[in-house]
Amino acid sequence: MSIQSSEKNENLFDEKYLIKRPILTALTNTESSIFLIDEIDRSDEEFEALLLEILAENQVTIPEFGTINGSDNRVTILTSNSTRELSDALRRRCIYYYLDFPSIDIESKVLMNSIDKLDEDDAKKFLKSTNYPTVIKADNLASGKGVYICNNENEALIAVEEIFNGKFGKAKNLLIEEFLEGEEMSFFTIHDGITFKTFDTAQDHKRVLEGDKGKNTGGMGAYSPSRLINEDLKNKIINKIIKPTLEGLAGFGSKYKGFLYTGLMIVENEPYLIEYNVRMGDPECQTILPKLKTDISEIFLACCEEELNNVDIEWTEKKSLCIVVCSKGYPEEFKKNIEIKNLSKIKLDQDEYLFHAGTIDKESRVFAVGGRVLNFISLSENLTSARDKVINKIDKLNWDEGFYRKDIGYKVIDELE
Repeated sequence: MSIQSSEKNENLFDEKYLIKRPILTALTNTESSIFLIDEIDRSDEEFEALLLEILAENQVTIPEFGTINGSDNRVTILTSNSTRELSDALRRRCIYYYLDFPSIDIESKVLMNSIDKLDEDDAKKFLKSTNYPTVIKADNLASGKGVYICNNENEALIAVEEIFNGKFGKAKNLLIEEFLEGEEMSFFTIHDGITFKTFDTAQDHKRVLEGDKGKNTGGMGAYSPSRLINEDLKNKIINKIIKPTLEGLAGFGSKYKGFLYTGLMIVENEPYLIEYNVRMGDPECQTILPKLKTDISEIFLACCEEELNNVDIEWTEKKSLCIVVCSKGYPEEFKKNIEIKNLSKIKLDQDEYLFHAGTIDKESRVFAVGGRVLNFISLSENLTSARDKVINKIDKLNWDEGFYRKDIGYKVIDELE
């Protein structure tokens, strides 16, 4: 087993939060769980008492602190409780940790520097000792807009105030995470409870302005496949992230069926897990599915009947690009019930698609009621051609109350095409 700490987080936590650079490692199977809590300050009697109290509350065998693998700062806990129950209990009491399933040699981790049951003032105090840039997330449904990348304390304070003041609904918690300097990639798999198959890749464009500037959105456009994917990276994602996740679910006695959206940050061809979704993404779904040659109902049926291994999933070799047309003002306030008058002028050619998102139909007239309104997609031999075709269609729409990014796919187009 390999357990690594991030040097970037040397001073991440204030003394009042009890523990610095903590790691919770979970080895699970169907009968029991083994937890190793690393980097404990043994002189901190308050923390040791708190830990023992939490374990007792969760009917966990009280551990003996001792030396494991040459370290005097670890504790082994044997428990029949699920990993989820104990980890949730620890988080509720403000213990921060990395969570790993080290059935393989772990090199990348999910950092969960979370603040639980702390009010707005506590969060602001915590931010004074945080390294910047940092990432702040609303811990509730936020339509894909609840993520802030903060370059300094002032931006972080604004994010905290907006979240706690109800910008995304009533918020009791927020998440503060390490900022990773890399490039996003969406990696999809489909599962039947026994086996799984990869389901292509995409790169979303979250920022509202061209050049990846401005506030985060639910997605301004995407292209597929991602320029970052290669066989080495694919194997790392499967072996370091997907398979350990499935092993963890098996430890809970759970078999997963359906799509798994793995949101990644790629740093020098190394994958870092940012998020999971149990669905295809938006606009990644609209971007990827037009490339699918296999009947999707056949794939779904095979998942239901646990026979996915018998299905050959085939894809076109063409590239796909999607641009989202949004209401002016998005992702902030925007007008609703604005008619889109020129849709009848849009004539779609082969390999071109138009999907509605934030629209409604009233007496055969189409009105925009959401922030992200329409998705234009084109398949072509290269992304430059696909983007040109999409922009041509949007220009014909000529909707004054909308806007869009003209640079979707710019990194791959500028560098490779």
